[in-house]
Amino acid sequence: MKPPLIPINEDYKWRLLSEILSVFDLRSSRQILAQYKILPLEKSIPALKIVIMSMYFCLEISYVVRELEEKKILREFMRIRSVPSEDEVYSIMSSFDPDQFINFVIVLLNNVCSRRKRGLNQIIIDSTDINLDFNWFKRKISKEMLKNRDFKWGHSNHRGYFIGMKLSLALEYPSLKPLAFIINEANVSEYTVYPQILEELNRRKKIRA
Repeated sequence: MKPPLIPINEDYKWRLLSEILSVFDLRSSRQILAQYKILPLEKSIPALKIVIMSMYFCLEISYVVRELEEKKILREFMRIRSVPSEDEVYSIMSSFDPDQFINFVIVLLNNVCSRRKRGLNQIIIDSTDINLDFNWFKRKISKEMLKNRDFKWGHSNHRGYFIGMKLSLALEYPSLKPLAFIINEANVSEYTVYPQILEELNRRKKIRA
């Protein structure tokens, strides 16, 4: 049974989520969204917030939409006046060009993260699973069906079996500003991922060869 989404101010998870979602209400963030043509804002911003909450609590987008429709307190917490339908959320997200969206995320992070001081001391690299909520009709999906796809069946201790990818992220320390990320198939060995993220950091001139 899924837990009800009821914001609790005393809970650090909800406080952190509030800070994350508030980024999209900043004037500068809205300008960045418009710059990258992630429009219209009155639809794209609620859709992005719903997707983030879905990922944050590992819940289906359809469940988050239903909770928003039923709970005024949740709509106020997320600062969403009009709740888009599940189909509208998927339609909005699918309209983004991948490169366009990646560039938007990078510019947005640069805008909200504090600037680092001169010199770079440490970089934190970590990986996490991405569970793709694309099986809308709950069909049985075999490995053969995913043969030529970028996502695969994966398994993790906290998530169990899932269909998705692996996200590897490099953060600057101590500012925790994201420097680079790469996406691989689920269950790819970290021995394979590590050289790739180093190559991406080198390409972005964040480290020296």
